[in-house]
Amino acid sequence: MDPCYFINNINIKDNENDDISLHEILDIGFDGSWFLGDGQTTIIYDNKEYDTIEYNNLNKIISFYNSNELQLELKIILKNINDKKEQSILETLVELIDENKKDMTNLAYINIMDNIQKKYNNL
Repeated sequence: MDPCYFINNINIKDNENDDISLHEILDIGFDGSWFLGDGQTTIIYDNKEYDTIEYNNLNKIISFYNSNELQLELKIILKNINDKKEQSILETLVELIDENKKDMTNLAYINIMDNIQKKYNNL
């Protein structure tokens, strides 16, 4: 999976603070996994700086590193949207929040969704 498709708010700077194209530091494996970083650039994602970003296509996990220390992990979860099975309480809650986000501030919405994601990851 090409990182351009789902990491659309990423910026890459070199040592002189010049913008760099994502594809200049992208290494894609034969299995669809990829690695971003060359040791001389800073990758900015979600207003945070990282040295490298790695995507493992086998387990669908994106890992963000600084100085070889894991800072953030995101997991891609695929779901059949045509599956009419009953939703979990968590999915219902997220949909309810999404439907009513126009009635709350952006910060409140982000904080709620961030807390739900953290709780979900600990299940």
